Amino acid sequence: MTIPIDEVAKRAIAMHEYVVNLPPEYQSVVIAHLLATWIAGHQGDDKAALAKFREELLTNHIKLVRDLIPMEDARIRDLNAISRPSD
Repeated sequence: MTIPIDEVAKRAIAMHEYVVNLPPEYQSVVIAHLLATWIAGHQGDDKAALAKFREELLTNHIKLVRDLIPMEDARIRDLNAISRPSD
């Protein structure tokens, strides 16, 4: 499956705009709830296979999050540099 990056970016920006002004502990709960809903949405009759599949989803998702942190860190640093020009 090809991921339409412009659609992903548009939705990520919308989510960011929703949580950006919330306190960090609220942001965490919103993101955790979305993740739990996504994982719980994968259903199956074989409980052992489902548990393994969900664990793999979570492991792969956390890896993706870790892989994205440097890119997001650089983007935020760039935005901060633009909004706070040096003297």
